[in-house]
Amino acid sequence: MQVFSRRLWSKPDSGRDLRRSRKKRTKPNIRRQNISSSRLFYRDETYAAMRWAWRLPVLFLVAATGLYGLISGGHLSRAYQMALGSLDQAVRSAGFSIQEISVMGLNHVDRDAVLQALGANGEGSILAFDARSAQSRVQRLPWVRRAKVMRLFPSTLVVDIEERKPLAVWQHESKHFLIDPQGTVITEVALLPDPALPLLVGAGAPNAAKSFLDVLNTHPGVSKKMLAAIRVAERRWTLQLLNGIEVWLPENGVATALDNLAKLDQSRRLLSREVSVVDLRLPDRVTLRSRPGKRPGKDQKISRPAIHGKDLERGV
Repeated sequence: MQVFSRRLWSKPDSGRDLRRSRKKRTKPNIRRQNISSSRLFYRDETYAAMRWAWRLPVLFLVAATGLYGLISGGHLSRAYQMALGSLDQAVRSAGFSIQEISVMGLNHVDRDAVLQALGANGEGSILAFDARSAQSRVQRLPWVRRAKVMRLFPSTLVVDIEERKPLAVWQHESKHFLIDPQGTVITEVALLPDPALPLLVGAGAPNAAKSFLDVLNTHPGVSKKMLAAIRVAERRWTLQLLNGIEVWLPENGVATALDNLAKLDQSRRLLSREVSVVDLRLPDRVTLRSRPGKRPGKDQKISRPAIHGKDLERGV
């Protein structure tokens, strides 16, 4: 019995068993400690996220309200303008101010009008100058067909202007206007810049002027005797000659009608006869009306602008 009891109590006293038991006891404790700490950390993150979940909309609302107050009160724009002004002042101090303006191509356009349209008053720098907007303003001036505004650094503006070329004088509602080949009204005139410009009368005359005058200029014997060309119902032309004769041209085939008129005038002196109307509207015949009696358009008054203070007005 003594031997058995010794053997029974000898195993727990060995050092190897004690080490194994210690290791087995410590491992579960460490695992439980790690699990508890990770759960605690997860709870902290969730709590922080929940707190920011309702704080973020409030912060966004406060920021939006403040920004709206700055914009509506003009504080933001004023601060922006002050910053731009300070920057522009620094740029001008560095030598980038507008000191010279060169304008080319002026004939009829007033230089002062161009400078006013540019808006370059010398207060801003050349870097802040809006050349495209200035170019648009210059192109709206009378006589200006095309303009180009360029910045030549460090301190020069160059303005290149292409002026409109007058094609004819258009009489409308007792007023006279210069028109260009595109049918654009250039400006109203009281003094005629060029006495050789033809006179056109009637609604729709500017848009049909170029094609008609191109054909008419091929017959100088007729065009030199013309006082005015009248646009009738925006469809056809009537020539009012200096001697009072009216030539009614057709709606189509104007070139052929003018050819026939020139041949008849050269062979039979048709435009020197005592007639009031030469009707060329029909392609196969020429109809003449005698001078006595009231002519069509008798009550219409056709006149040209004054040249050098003299009025060239003629009645029809």
